[in-house]
Amino acid sequence: MEKQLGLKDLRICKRIFPVKEDREFKTIEEFQKWLETTCKINRKGKFHLRNKIGLGDGCNPPESLWIFRFKGHLIGEGEVEKDIIDNDDDMSEEYSICFQPNTIKLYSTPIPVKDITLPSGKDIIRRGIKLSHKDYEYLKDILGK
Repeated sequence: MEKQLGLKDLRICKRIFPVKEDREFKTIEEFQKWLETTCKINRKGKFHLRNKIGLGDGCNPPESLWIFRFKGHLIGEGEVEKDIIDNDDDMSEEYSICFQPNTIKLYSTPIPVKDITLPSGKDIIRRGIKLSHKDYEYLKDILGK
């Protein structure tokens, strides 16, 4: 029997978030190290974005889960603490997501997305894809192995 979803469950998103491959991170290992140290500890979970384009409906309420994708691999995840529209620091970016630092974690082995077919048939290559409950449970099984 399928779990009945409450209003809170409908509001909370689980999404794949592709991190742009640019000059800041050249390897998966560099990005993982940045997540574990700079983002998690130094910035207390604050993740700057160049813009909000591609994040869809702006569905980033507290407890939403982002699964980080980099260089064609799912590498880790974190739960949203808050959405920040105007940065309060000296960064040029106007938009940030703040993750609960204790929820930022890396998967023991990065998972190649080319090996994953979601039950819904959604392509996890797209930016900001929102996952259904069934798709997320399927991914949890893969990531747990």
